[in-house]
Parts: sequence; structure tokens; C-alpha cells
Amino acid sequence: MGICIDNNCQYQRPYCHYCLPNHCQHLNKLILSEMLNEWIQKRILSINDVQMNAQECKSILDSLLNKFIPYFNIKLEQLGISQINQIIKGLCQIELYEQQFFNKLKSSIEQVKQIVNKILKDFISQTDLKQNIIMQVKQPIIIKPIIQELTKQVNISKPKQFTFELIKQNSIKQDDYCCAIAFNKDGSILLAASYRYIKIYQNKEGKLNQIQCLREHTNTVYTLNFMKITNNFVSGSYDNQIIIWYVNGNNEWKCQQKLNGHLDRILCLLIHNTDSLIISGSGDKTIKFWIKQNQWLCQLTITEHTDYICSLSLSEEQNKVISCSADSQILVIGQ
Repeated sequence: MGICIDNNCQYQRPYCHYCLPNHCQHLNKLILSEMLNEWIQKRILSINDVQMNAQECKSILDSLLNKFIPYFNIKLEQLGISQINQIIKGLCQIELYEQQFFNKLKSSIEQVKQIVNKILKDFISQTDLKQNIIMQVKQPIIIKPIIQELTKQVNISKPKQFTFELIKQNSIKQDDYCCAIAFNKDGSILLAASYRYIKIYQNKEGKLNQIQCLREHTNTVYTLNFMKITNNFVSGSYDNQIIIWYVNGNNEWKCQQKLNGHLDRILCLLIHNTDSLIISGSGDKTIKFWIKQNQWLCQLTITEHTDYICSLSLSEEQNKVISCSADSQILVIGQ
């Protein structure tokens, strides 16, 4: 019914439901037979990454080679003194780094060869692998009863039940309503909207200390999103504006740029993992893609929805955007 991929397991091979208890300590290392192709594909992609790195190294060395080859057999009188000097210095630097660089390169290549040779030596033939998989797939897949029985055998303890209670002394009373909050990547900073203001709190073990209040927006702040890499953040408001905020050397946030492209309130916003793309949804029925160059610019506007945008989400691969709207549609937008 599946394959064990745990290198430390003495039963690492295709398994049926009878031998499943042998793998109870590493259930996360088991792959059902129908998921095997996907797992193999990921392993192939990782080999491709290594190959691409090797090709990139070759490309760099080729560019260096192409730089000096044209000067081979050239007559010195055709060159100026400064050109000859540059060529000599360049070639001397190669000689200087040759020992250090090529020894490391040779060692790395030798390690790769050893790893590949071991894999090829240990690798079972394609025919045997296919036959093993076919035999295991023929076994009935009854995963739920098996897990229940396995739970009884190994006496897996149930996860602890969590309870939550209000910490009144740490809570904050605001005079205005709050439509958005956001933590930075390490949880040390909390943003909280308070009508058109953005209050910035320092978080120490659940105790919030306000350190700044930002007043650039002129209407309700509805979205707050920290950047993925830096402590800069983005806010969207009912004033139709998106504001990019940066933190300066004094740990104070300042307005870096205002994005004025939407004709209605900003209702949802996403930031790409690379911090180079912002996606915004608005009451004007449009989705805008903003890219970072010298400044943030609107690269694309999606006008497929016929009512205001309610929510946006990015796929795990960061190449598809899912949007939903008050027009009762869900759109999948591919890169």
C-alpha cells in the first residue's frame, strides 16, 4: 500500500497493512503508493538543481576563458602597454587562485562521484522495483481501521487539550475600532489599526508597549501586512491608498511611498515571499499587481470580477493567486 522512505528504518521497503506497525515511530516517512510518482518527481528536481549549479559553474568558467582566448597568438605590438598589463595581471591572478579553487572543485567533484556511485551500486533494478510496487498495490488500502488498531498497539497518547483565558492586565482598550492587526516575522512587533491610525507595539512575552503611532491615512485602515524579509510593512485603507512603510536606523517607521491606483477602498492585500510583488484587492472590483523597481509601480490590473474583492490568497509555489468576490466568483490567476 505504500513505501517507507526512512533511511534509518530496517524495514525500508514497500509495505502492506500487516507490516505497518513496524513503522509506527516514523509515520511521516511513509508514502502511499499513489503519491510515489510525486515524491520521485521532487527527488529528480533536486538532482536537476545540482546539475544547474554545475552548469552555472561551467558557464562562469567559459566566460573567463572567452575573455583571454582572443589574446592567444596575438602580436604584442598590436596592443597598448596598459592592455598588456591588464592581461598579465588577470592571468597571474588565475595562477594565484588556481591551486585553492581547483583543489576545492576537484574535491567536490570526487564527493559527488562517490555519492552517485554508491547510489548506483545500492539501487535495485527497475524491473524488481516495479514488481515490488505492483505486489504491494494489490494489497487492500484500509487506512482508517489500520491507524485505529495501530493506535491501540503503541498506545499513542492524545494531544493535550489547550485552554485560553483573557489576560486582562495585558489587554488594551482602544477608543476606535480595529480592522487589522499583524505581527512581524519574529513576533517582536505588533501593528494594530485604530480607525485611520496605525499603532505600533513592542511585544515582550505578551506585554504590549506602544512605541509609535502613524497618521498618514485619512480613513479606516483595513489591511496590515509585514514584509517577509524585512520589518517594513504595507497598509491599505478606505481612503483608496496603499502605503509602504520602512523602518529607519532609529527603529521608527516612516512613509516610503503611497500607491494611488485604486478608485475605491482597499479590502485585501498580499505580499510575495521575495518582497518584490504586492497584490491588492479593492472595492473598485479590480485586483492590482504592484512590482518593485526604483519605486513601486502597477504592472497589471485584473478586471474580471464584477463586484468588490473580498479576499486574496497565494499558492505555496507563489505563482497562482486565488481571489473571491461579492459577485459569487472565485478566480484562479496564473503567472
